[in-house]
Amino acid sequence: MPHRMTEAEIQTYREKGYVVPDYALPDDVLSAMRDEYEKLLADNRDLGSDFLLGPHQEKPGTQGVKGSRAWFDFATHPDLMEMAAQLIGDDIILWGTT
Repeated sequence: MPHRMTEAEIQTYREKGYVVPDYALPDDVLSAMRDEYEKLLADNRDLGSDFLLGPHQEKPGTQGVKGSRAWFDFATHPDLMEMAAQLIGDDIILWGTT
């Protein structure tokens, strides 16, 4: 079952406009993210790390970022999606443009 925020965390979001949930991605996901980040940097050496926009897009955009599906999978992890849905509802989009 995906992680859910507490009512107190949701209330914090409503009052302050942000929340830092008591949550961390599982170690295996974080490890995969680190590996994928190193690959992203290696695949895009000519761009510099400050300009790696849209890494979840598999086809390079106008800036030429060589991304991968892995970043889409990280961004749509069930726990992250559940917590986002608690705050803004189920109609969520991951927009990417370069």
